[in-house]
Amino acid sequence: MTSVLILEDCKQSAEALGAIIKESKLDLHALFATNYHEAMELLKREENISLFLLDINLDSFEKENKQGLMFAKKIREIPNHAFTPIVFITSTAELELVSYRETQCYSYLVKPYDKNQVLGLLSKLAKKETSTKKEQLTVKKDGVNYRIHIDDIICVEAIPRGVSIYLKEEILNVKYLSIKQLLEKLPREQFLQCHRMFVVNTAYIEYVDTVNQFVKLKGIQKAIEIGITYKSNMRRWMNE
Repeated sequence: MTSVLILEDCKQSAEALGAIIKESKLDLHALFATNYHEAMELLKREENISLFLLDINLDSFEKENKQGLMFAKKIREIPNHAFTPIVFITSTAELELVSYRETQCYSYLVKPYDKNQVLGLLSKLAKKETSTKKEQLTVKKDGVNYRIHIDDIICVEAIPRGVSIYLKEEILNVKYLSIKQLLEKLPREQFLQCHRMFVVNTAYIEYVDTVNQFVKLKGIQKAIEIGITYKSNMRRWMNE
């Protein structure tokens, strides 16, 4: 089950959105926050948020209180949520263009919103999530949960007090996570430990040098050494 984070200070509006989500019968769980700080705590704690419904102005008596827009900008700073759909819900229509430009929001609903419109939007987003979903791994870095597509992991290297995860576009250093712990989360048929310091995604193996005992992977320059005690793992993979 994935989650929808609703940032809305009006209890009645929040409950109405929660009821619509429940009525949709989609595999969604509603999370509620009434202010920026509560929303940030949920963002740090929850791993499977697939949609954000954000009221831009959280105080009808203070027109400059645009905490929803501030929160959306924070969302976009997190690599794991760079493309997670954001839908703004507000009665202040003139903020629409600013919101689209600054946070690349998916859609925009103006209060009072239509239930069928919200249901249609939820259904459309759920189908999009299902069609593009890949198997993912969640790791915690600097107190923030990151979801990584497993297919994007090229290899993993043990470093002091953690691991370096080599991805297609970046290297993610994660503290207090060991090779052994990570292997328990990865599909065994796809990932192979070839050294006490390295685990490789076999889909990225370009070639294996059995004379000099190293593996060359697509996408990274460094050659990965094959450890003495892991030669049998490599031979077994090569003979499959």
